[in-house]
Amino acid sequence: MYFKKRFSKKAETSLIIYVIIVLLIVILIAVTLWVYIDNIVNNKRFEREFLARDISLLTTTVFSSPNDIVLAYSYKGPQIEQKTLNKDNSELLQVTREFNFIYDFRQNLLSVYEPGKENDETNKAIFYILEDKAILFSEKKIEQNSMKFIKDNVQLQVEQND
Repeated sequence: MYFKKRFSKKAETSLIIYVIIVLLIVILIAVTLWVYIDNIVNNKRFEREFLARDISLLTTTVFSSPNDIVLAYSYKGPQIEQKTLNKDNSELLQVTREFNFIYDFRQNLLSVYEPGKENDETNKAIFYILEDKAILFSEKKIEQNSMKFIKDNVQLQVEQND
């Protein structure tokens, strides 16, 4: 059978080069997207920012309360399922993900950072607390994800909740 040639030799070469370039661009975009998603999943920045804002807003709310308050706060963090296979191809499910942060309450701001990285400013999430100057505030470092706020008429204390 006789097949009619659709493209000239020059056109076929440019078509092949075009397909290769498109495939390289698609692979580059896919790898970039994969790296970006992997960084988001393993990044603790979002958690630090969230906790700094959440706890500082909670502290501001406790400050503004006209009554005495005892409030317990705890945070476990997101749980991400990680599936791995054993040597016998049986599936082993691991649910591990708890962020451990240090909460540093100083004057009118809260710093949240990972243990051992207190001097790394890029690793800190800082958020301001609206402080009532009439109430004494105890500055403290909390080293676990569970804390207790105790406010009476004259002072506000933040302690580790056991």
